[in-house]
Amino acid sequence: MIDDALRAQLEFVDFALQKNLEGLTHEQSLQSAAEGGNSINWVLGHMVDTRGAMLRLLGGEPLVGERFQELYGRGTQRIGEGDDCEPLEALVEAWSAYQRALLERLETATDELWNAQVPKIFEPEGTEPAGVQFATFLFHEIYHAGQIGVIRRNVGLEGAIG
Repeated sequence: MIDDALRAQLEFVDFALQKNLEGLTHEQSLQSAAEGGNSINWVLGHMVDTRGAMLRLLGGEPLVGERFQELYGRGTQRIGEGDDCEPLEALVEAWSAYQRALLERLETATDELWNAQVPKIFEPEGTEPAGVQFATFLFHEIYHAGQIGVIRRNVGLEGAIG
């Protein structure tokens, strides 16, 4: 049952994200939502980078290199026009590769895996069940997928989800 719920969430986040990315150019992905805000390129890259941790929870290894952590890890610099970054197309491809890998790994996830204690994200001295952490990562994705929808409107595109 929990695997079905997590699969549904992964699929919905992917649906919302793909809709919010429709018609977006790489150049638009570099525009910030507001002064001091992040660009779609950074937010999507950050989501891709975080998916490495999600896949690791399911027994896999990250699909992208350390460059993603350096560019898009939590606390890294904003990315905008003229900055070193991944092309939007490469980010979308990496996202899709992670989507396939996560759904595949979810098929073999066991109660033992979900109940295994892992370091908490913001309190590494404490632990929590891997399933709780995976759900936290999913909330993180939902938050950022919505954020991309707002930034999309700020760069001049119509809303993608009615």
